[in-house]
Amino acid sequence: MFGYVKPIMERLSEEEKNLFSSYYCGLCRAMGRKSRFTLSYDCAFLALILSKGEDGGSCAIRCKGNPFRKKQAAQTPVLSYCADVGTILSYHKVLDDIADEGGLRKRAAKWILKSDYKKAAKRSPKAAACIQKYTAELNRLEKERCPVSDMAADTTAKMMGELAGEEGSVLYRLFYHIGRWLYLMDAMEDYEADAERGGYNVLRLEWNSKEEAIGAMEFALWHALSVVEGCLQAIELTKTARGVAENVLYKAMSARTHLTLYGQEERKEVGSL
Repeated sequence: MFGYVKPIMERLSEEEKNLFSSYYCGLCRAMGRKSRFTLSYDCAFLALILSKGEDGGSCAIRCKGNPFRKKQAAQTPVLSYCADVGTILSYHKVLDDIADEGGLRKRAAKWILKSDYKKAAKRSPKAAACIQKYTAELNRLEKERCPVSDMAADTTAKMMGELAGEEGSVLYRLFYHIGRWLYLMDAMEDYEADAERGGYNVLRLEWNSKEEAIGAMEFALWHALSVVEGCLQAIELTKTARGVAENVLYKAMSARTHLTLYGQEERKEVGSL
């Protein structure tokens, strides 16, 4: 479920592009040396929203991937928290992959991430406990072969909501529905792959065919995005940050939903840094 929440870079203004890039670079800078390979757009977006788009005065850094080129990196304290969240989520994703598939590469990734994971969990114990709680709950539902998509999606939704804010807050509601959209989109996109390998997919258990699943998810996915749109309007952001957020939530996530549900060729619009 990583990499879904990202902007269409070609549709950002130069100022918006620079702001999001500074958060992405700032997040990379805040992560541990070994965990940087798990860097995600999702956590950069979380940091952008939680900090209201105020970058704390960006600084010029040399990119680890391209040391001959300097980049601007945001310095807001929220980035440290979001870096920890990204590291903890990635570690649990590796554990889940090992349980599902095994393999030396996954076990090596676990070994590489373990020290940074322990440090992140110590710095952000509340986030670590939240992720542990809902990951365990999702694993339980998977083992029981839960056939109810609302129950399965609710685990990721609650986890994302709690990582962003207190229950009942607009931040919680925003990321709750982002989390719900993330889980259901992942299940839709992995429908055939899970069928081939016999993996758990709640939509395959709940509906008799992919066509029936698409019909049900059409309402669920668009409803989640409509709630997200309403929540964003109530959140305080700088003008530039709001432009980035609207690009991600209104354009990029909508384009991906269209592509998954209807097969429209919109994936090419999803840009990269």
